[in-house]
Amino acid sequence: MLCKIPKGKLIISALLLILGAALIIFGGSLFENDSEVGQDVTEVFLYSDYAAALRDEIAAMCESVDGVDDVFVMLTLDEETNVRGVAVVCFGGEDISVKKTLTELISRALGIPISKISVAGAG
Repeated sequence: MLCKIPKGKLIISALLLILGAALIIFGGSLFENDSEVGQDVTEVFLYSDYAAALRDEIAAMCESVDGVDDVFVMLTLDEETNVRGVAVVCFGGEDISVKKTLTELISRALGIPISKISVAGAG
């Protein structure tokens, strides 16, 4: 004895079957993209944390020099977190001997040429 299934239920069942098959086939790639996005977000946070820590260390080093106070440091990093340039603004930075001392310290500490470092006085 055959059971007659209403046409509407048959169409809904077929659509659910197709949707289920599509999720099985393509579902894995959807979740892989989520993990890649999570990895990118993690890399951004690590990059940001690294840059902030490096700025803080440079500022602390500069503030330890006689005649220097209220240091603001700006860094330019490439995608591999290599320092491309440093800008320092501080009280005392207008003094040529302080400027020279800070430039040499930063150059040696970061291993970058002095041409990539700028020091300016504040206020």
